[in-house]
Amino acid sequence: MVNPRESVRGYLAGNGAYAALGMAGGVVCLTGVGAAVLAARAVGHPSGTPLTAPGHWNAAWQDGLIAAYVSYALAVYCLARATECLRVTLTLTVLIQ
Repeated sequence: MVNPRESVRGYLAGNGAYAALGMAGGVVCLTGVGAAVLAARAVGHPSGTPLTAPGHWNAAWQDGLIAAYVSYALAVYCLARATECLRVTLTLTVLIQ
């Protein structure tokens, strides 16, 4: 049985800064997507365009989307240069999607 903690530690140690930045970018992207989803749910019935959330949710919506796109690009760039542990990368990708 593979220990997930050892797998992540080995992944980061074997790939250095690219892996660490890629994983951090993926986590930020996942957080941004979560914030955007919560803001969209605050709208009630998001049937119109443009989608604007009430109050502070609108800032969460916009900031979440911007953070998600930028960090996703960073994660793709960094993880494309990392060389090991496809399982960790695929898990993060599935969570983001």
